[in-house]
Amino acid sequence: MTDMEKRTILTMRKNGKSYATIAKELSIPVGTIKTICSREKNTDTKTNTGVLCLTCGAPIQMNPNGKEKRFCSRHCYNKWWHANHTVRTAYNRICPVCGKAFTVRSNFPSFYHEI
Repeated sequence: MTDMEKRTILTMRKNGKSYATIAKELSIPVGTIKTICSREKNTDTKTNTGVLCLTCGAPIQMNPNGKEKRFCSRHCYNKWWHANHTVRTAYNRICPVCGKAFTVRSNFPSFYHEI
C-alpha cells in the first residue's frame, strides 16, 4: 500500500467516515483499514470534539485511546460528586443481644450493634 493511499484513509477517517464506508469506497478489506488507523496517532474522531467539563464548563482535552472524560480535573469531579451524590437508604435494625435499635447504610445483613 502506498503512502498516498494511507493518507487518503486517514483523511477519510478524520472526516468521520466509518471503517466499513472507507473499505467499500476504496475496495480494501476492513481489517486493513482498522490496522492502518490503529497504527496512526490521533485518528480517532472523538478527539477534543468540544466536550465541556460538567462542573466549570472548561473545554476538555480528550485522550484518543481512552474513555470519554466528563471533568477537566479531579477537583471538578469531587465538587460535582459532593453536590450530586445521594446518601444510601438507611436500614433500621435491632440488636438481638442488647435490644438496642441502630441504623446501617447498606443492605448488608448487619445484625449486631457495635458498642
